[in-house]
Amino acid sequence: ASLGALPSPPGTPDSTGSSSSSPAPSTSLWAVTLAVVNFDLEYGQKLEKMVPAMNFSEDVLSTIAFSSFPDCTITEKNTIFTFRCPRNNTEPKRWLYGYVFYRQNRDSSIHRGYLQKSVAILSENNLVDFYQRVVA
Repeated sequence: ASLGALPSPPGTPDSTGSSSSSPAPSTSLWAVTLAVVNFDLEYGQKLEKMVPAMNFSEDVLSTIAFSSFPDCTITEKNTIFTFRCPRNNTEPKRWLYGYVFYRQNRDSSIHRGYLQKSVAILSENNLVDFYQRVVA
């Protein structure tokens, strides 16, 4: 099922060529970015996409990719979990909270036999209870 298109920023021409006059809804209160991470047998965790793209350091990007995979053996196909990491190296007490949906599917075309991918919503707010209720 499709989630539909995201709204365009105000003043952006739509498909008819006219500009949108209503303000775009802001997700900045609950989400900074959405990250898609794939597990590659040769490279390990690999950040495939981040929307919107963020100017995080390589260390933070690596931590996000690493933390977006469960740290235990998975017996279920879908797993939901959270993590926390520093937003940057200069302010270690400023946290990013990751809310992760991890999926493992059998795929015989992959050397290891499984496709392993995570989608993480990253927020500056500790919303663990909210996300647990949403996905329950």
